[in-house]
Amino acid sequence: MATGLLYNYQPTHTCMMKKLILIELTWLLALLITSLCIDFLIFGGFSFFKDYRDIQMHDTYFTISGIKWFLAIFVFISTLVYIIKEAKSRFSHSLSNIILTTLLISMLFFIIEGHRLIYAIQHMQGGWKVYPPLSALPEVMEILPAPPTPLWSIFFLIIEVMIVIGLFVLGFKTGKLTNSIKR
Repeated sequence: MATGLLYNYQPTHTCMMKKLILIELTWLLALLITSLCIDFLIFGGFSFFKDYRDIQMHDTYFTISGIKWFLAIFVFISTLVYIIKEAKSRFSHSLSNIILTTLLISMLFFIIEGHRLIYAIQHMQGGWKVYPPLSALPEVMEILPAPPTPLWSIFFLIIEVMIVIGLFVLGFKTGKLTNSIKR
């Protein structure tokens, strides 16, 4: 009789929710370990445990916080994996959708920061000295047309817009999923 009771056992909603949380934590832990391995392969050490990472470009050193660099790798890899994972399940898990939303927002911040950094690098190439001095300039200056928008800037803008559209669609699907559960 005891075996019959165990055989007919139906898990409760709380039990299923705990299982889903455990599954998602396992996915995130696996992605964290993967990110640590990729970080180790790129730099030969773990950025997570360093104060900063140096990137040498010609005669300039860029220093990036180690934790920021590691988080950028983690967010990029996790976002790609979660997009593929959730696309397979047609975005039908609300907890996974919330994690993906958080990852997309984080990725948007990192992309905007990268966009800003590349813009600063491009405008830094002329150096920091202003020549000729402002006192030597003529009274009336001619206005030059704006240079064309660089291709990298258009690329970053397209990526940023795609992330925002993805957030909108994901929010819509999560909202529909939440409404269907409540009914």
